[in-house]
Amino acid sequence: AIQYAMMGNYIDFAAVKNVDETKLQEFIQKASKEKVNEKEMMALREELKQAKNVVYLLDNCGEVVIDKLFMKLIQQRYPNVHITAMVRGGQVMNDVTIEDANEVNLSEVATVLDNGCNIAGTSLLDISNDAKKVIDNADIIISKGQGNFETLHQCGKNIYYIFMCKCSLFVNRFHLPQFSGVLVNEKHI
Repeated sequence: AIQYAMMGNYIDFAAVKNVDETKLQEFIQKASKEKVNEKEMMALREELKQAKNVVYLLDNCGEVVIDKLFMKLIQQRYPNVHITAMVRGGQVMNDVTIEDANEVNLSEVATVLDNGCNIAGTSLLDISNDAKKVIDNADIIISKGQGNFETLHQCGKNIYYIFMCKCSLFVNRFHLPQFSGVLVNEKHI
């Protein structure tokens, strides 16, 4: 599920000039072969065994379908975990909003909450008090996308970032080829 979540992050109209459906299908078809940092994946599994509250910070509206599947698998494997899926508080590029979450019935697998602002990312200084409280009480935060990484990196929270390196900044930072997937915990960057 992590591999598919990484590859689904291709659907990003801010970072990819022309999101190509054929290219997306190629990424999805090869997702199960995408390398995942085994140490980070094992750490996430161990933490999920103990976790009560997980916040899943969503990114792009197209990939929310894959994210929903990942959240469903988390629920099945770790039934004591409560997931809050956090969407943007308003329209920004092609990021997930409440309307998008409702369209895919995301509330079937998580409590859906908007973050109270319409920026491309999750700035802890700009989100609503309700969103901040949920994030502060999370045992684990799963953060999708480069925008969430850029706004949250070095905030001190227990965050597992999942995204695809789409631009040269991330390619250079993580020393990976373009369109490679990343799973990394904030503590290990």
